Amino acid sequence: MNSNYKYVYTFFHVSGSILPTHKVFKNLTDNQAKLVFADNSCMYAEVSDWISNNRHLDTRKSTWKEESALFMSNELKALALYRARNPSFKTEKNQLNSIVEDLDFIALS
Repeated sequence: MNSNYKYVYTFFHVSGSILPTHKVFKNLTDNQAKLVFADNSCMYAEVSDWISNNRHLDTRKSTWKEESALFMSNELKALALYRARNPSFKTEKNQLNSIVEDLDFIALS
């Protein structure tokens, strides 16, 4: 069963952050969000109404494929380091081959 998601914002990992950098896609029918990491793995969470209502604050690209090679390289290294330091951090393989190619995802900026 596929759900429709729309891009909300990119969360940047900073020192002390709970999660590494990820792109947040919100389900169009409920408050569930899909957090997509640089390696295209994902996890599910809920996002606050404030975040949903203030998504215009984001200035990043809506998909990892659109990001620059340098940014991607840095984020993949940071994600690998985060995984090494936090063995309990688990994500699942994104069900889509590419989040960009699936029409169920609507990238809004």
